[in-house]
Amino acid sequence: MSIVNLDIRLIMGTSEILIVKQGQDNSSDIKYFSKEFKGKKYLTDPKIIYHSTDNTVWIGSRSDGLIKIDLAKKTFENAGA
Repeated sequence: MSIVNLDIRLIMGTSEILIVKQGQDNSSDIKYFSKEFKGKKYLTDPKIIYHSTDNTVWIGSRSDGLIKIDLAKKTFENAGA
């Protein structure tokens, strides 16, 4: 679990991250990372999430290594790419 810009990100199983957005009226909106963010390939087996700056989040993956997420553009790529 990680908190990014007040959104809770939960790693579920081996290939999905849930994004829980908290509304001002205490309501919650759940989104799927795979539907919100685009990359060259599908994100596989995320293990850890780290929020480093306002627009950058890092995901550690056993299969794909380090993944860089651009929150402003809603994209992700392998950090070695």
